[in-house]
Amino acid sequence: PLSPANVSLSSAEEQSSLRAGWSSPAGERQFYLVTLREGEDSAPTRNISVGGGSTGVTFHGLSPGKQYSVQVTAVAGPHRASAGSTAAWTQPLAPPALSLTSQGSPSSLLASWEEASGEGYLLELSPVGQPVKNTLLLRGSTNFTYQGLRPGTLYALEVSTLAGPYTSSPQRITSWTHPLPLEQLTLSNQGQSSSLQASWRAAPAGSTTYTATLWETKSQKQVRNMTVGHSWTNITFEDLVPGRQYRLEMAAVAGPHSSPLRSATAWTYPLAPAAVTLTNARRPLGLAASWDKAAGDVEQFQLLLYSRSHTAQRNISVGPSTHNFTFLGLSPGVQYFLKVTALAGPYRSSSHFATEWTYPLSLANVTLQPGRSPQELRVSWVEAGGGREHLVQLSVAESLSVVRNVSVPRGLSQVALEGLVPGSRYRVEIISQAGPHRISSQTAVGYTVPLPPLSLSAHPASTAWALAVSWETPPGQRDRYLLSLQEEGSSAPARSLELGKDSTNLTLTQLEPGTCYLVGIWAVAGPYQSLPKNITSCTVPAAPTDLNFTNPGSSSELYLCWSKPPGRRDLYRVTLYSLSAQSRVGLQTLGPDAQNISWAQLEAGSRFAVQVAAVKGPFEASSTNVTQWTYPLAPANLTLGSLSASTLQVSWAARGRGEGFVVDVYDTASSSPAGQRVLGGAARRHILSSLRPGTHYSVAVRATAGPFHSSTPNLTHCTREYCAPLLPALL
Repeated sequence: PLSPANVSLSSAEEQSSLRAGWSSPAGERQFYLVTLREGEDSAPTRNISVGGGSTGVTFHGLSPGKQYSVQVTAVAGPHRASAGSTAAWTQPLAPPALSLTSQGSPSSLLASWEEASGEGYLLELSPVGQPVKNTLLLRGSTNFTYQGLRPGTLYALEVSTLAGPYTSSPQRITSWTHPLPLEQLTLSNQGQSSSLQASWRAAPAGSTTYTATLWETKSQKQVRNMTVGHSWTNITFEDLVPGRQYRLEMAAVAGPHSSPLRSATAWTYPLAPAAVTLTNARRPLGLAASWDKAAGDVEQFQLLLYSRSHTAQRNISVGPSTHNFTFLGLSPGVQYFLKVTALAGPYRSSSHFATEWTYPLSLANVTLQPGRSPQELRVSWVEAGGGREHLVQLSVAESLSVVRNVSVPRGLSQVALEGLVPGSRYRVEIISQAGPHRISSQTAVGYTVPLPPLSLSAHPASTAWALAVSWETPPGQRDRYLLSLQEEGSSAPARSLELGKDSTNLTLTQLEPGTCYLVGIWAVAGPYQSLPKNITSCTVPAAPTDLNFTNPGSSSELYLCWSKPPGRRDLYRVTLYSLSAQSRVGLQTLGPDAQNISWAQLEAGSRFAVQVAAVKGPFEASSTNVTQWTYPLAPANLTLGSLSASTLQVSWAARGRGEGFVVDVYDTASSSPAGQRVLGGAARRHILSSLRPGTHYSVAVRATAGPFHSSTPNLTHCTREYCAPLLPALL
């Protein structure tokens, strides 16, 4: 027979059934043999014979989620013809015994199930109402752990079995991850005595509620039990007992799971004691304290007794049933303050202060001293047994009229009285006060410091040997003035002078010229001196004398010397003027011990004036001017010629400056003078007349400058009439 065609194997309507189908080939056959195997190579599971006209058969009662293969064989007598086998899957069933547990973890869930037939499993995990997370597992897996989940979150898991193209209907289950414990739990009283506030930071994710249980620590009695939503971050517990310790335990809850407990403890504030009093128990050294206990708990009472004038304090602790205490051995004349504090755990609540005074003692060793300014007196005393309040009474010593009443805070041992008259004598008495009690001290007398003189000035007097000192009278009083005079740079003792209280000026004489002096002046009242007023001034230096201005025989050099004047000076200033050129040609500064100076390269034939000034600071004293000439230079290019029988003409060229020229004429034969002509400084030639004809004459020209002159050599020439003509001689 021919083999069947188009053999197929597919799922039937029933879950555990498969239907095999084929097409009948041409020809005849007796029947078909349909063989069903689980898988492809296993032994036959079913063998069914159907009529030769059949085109299909359904297999029932198969295993879910299994792969089956079918082979259809046409049989005719002893002959067979088989078609190729084809395979198909039965629909799988969801895995049984599905579970999903957190195993105490806040970030993982363990899914487990029993084995089901099929190729594998599809796991779909999602937070309820959130996107799905898919996982595929192969056959043989019966558990899977999800990591990195959100703590305290409800998750839904669906597990399906996969078999070929089929997926079973899912098996669904839900479970919670464990919540994380809440963080930063604190319990504080916020300064309240009957309430506590719990606060925390919410768990990072997923918890649905918080449980809070409040216990009394000492009695272990439960006080409150509360459940709040996950958005809460604080709770306030009201109506608690003041001064009592409580413990709070809290956990985050997610589904059936609770986080580890977190706990915190705190105390409510105790209430302050009431009706605190402090009274005199015995004069003068005792004070009695009493108080009432307020509602609530107290561990102990602490008594603090102190005064503002003493650093020492009394700290006394007594039991919760004690309501009075007596302090002994206190200081006299001191105001004491009492504070009673109720203690509960780390907290304390204090009463208002109660105050009382012990009796005062009289002050001793009262002194009256100048203060920081001339308008101030500083009153000081020695405390006699503790601090107190004082009334300082100040009066003018001569009139005994009270000018100041000053209340001094307790605990001080001195006070400054300001706005007084400088240089005046005062009297002081101190009244000690301690609450209603008063007692006076002995009296003390003192001076304010006088003010220093005003506008002190010192300047040279009319001579070089004196300084004129003046000042203005300062405000206030004084007994006298003291003046000192100290020569600059001297180690000798200063001169001291005492002046009347109304003096305003003084001339200091017999001083050194050109010397600086430090002048100091003080006002004096009683044993006290004012601040000094100091000024430095210099006497005028003495002028140089005996100036000697000489010419050493040079046409370009001059020399000056002088006598050293008495006293001191900083320097000499030497000024050289050219009277011929009408200009200053030199300004030199010399040391204080110099006594001479010379100049070179001066202009020949010029007249110079010099002045020497002694300088001390801003002052100077000048000598009288002295003058001197430089030697002139002899004329150059002297020529001599005869113009006629009785005249000769002489000419020359001038060199440098000079006052004028002198022409000297001599009879050559007799060597006797034949004439002299004095000419001005502008002359450059001269005609000699009234000469004898035919006579030889010798001529010289001198340049003059003050007492000095310089001459040319003689030049000889004769007049025309009797002597042979001569060419003009050139010198």
